[in-house]
Amino acid sequence: MDGRILRSALDQLVEVSEALSIPEEIAIEAARICEEVLESGQVSMKPLARVPASALYAACRDAGFPVTMGQISSASGVAPKKLTKSYRQVVERLDLRVRVVEPAEYLPIVARRAGAGAGVQARALGILSRAEKAGAVGGMHPIGLTASALYMAAELEGERLTQKDAAAAAGVTEATVRNERLRLTKVLGTHG
Repeated sequence: MDGRILRSALDQLVEVSEALSIPEEIAIEAARICEEVLESGQVSMKPLARVPASALYAACRDAGFPVTMGQISSASGVAPKKLTKSYRQVVERLDLRVRVVEPAEYLPIVARRAGAGAGVQARALGILSRAEKAGAVGGMHPIGLTASALYMAAELEGERLTQKDAAAAAGVTEATVRNERLRLTKVLGTHG
């Protein structure tokens, strides 16, 4: 493998890691994954930016660090669909065992970003806990489910938090918050 390619990929990884305030130990693991991908030659990812972006997302997921693919996509300049595809290739080809992040793990960060109070956060945790017991936490957008639970909790607690604000805090669309809210409402009823 060409050392210049690896250096370029690692430089991109550092840039994205710093932009998203990714902890150093996760960035180091992402660098290891990135190097393994490039050395294996099994994964063709052009442009090169897909490699560090995919490796970083895999490392974040494995460490349970709450970052969305959309956030990595924005910071790296890799289109979301391209990032999704390359991430899947990295996981499959390197046989990575990436842990599933539970929606409740995102709650402290999303609540902080949204400016939600402790009462709202506690209520949202209760909503997510009941949703998990009901088997409704599996799905495409665990962070979207977190934003929806936070939005519902704010409504129930009488605290002002719009769907737009909840979506922005989680890095998802308002449509995701609405859809996940509908799913939660169906499972838990209108009172979360």
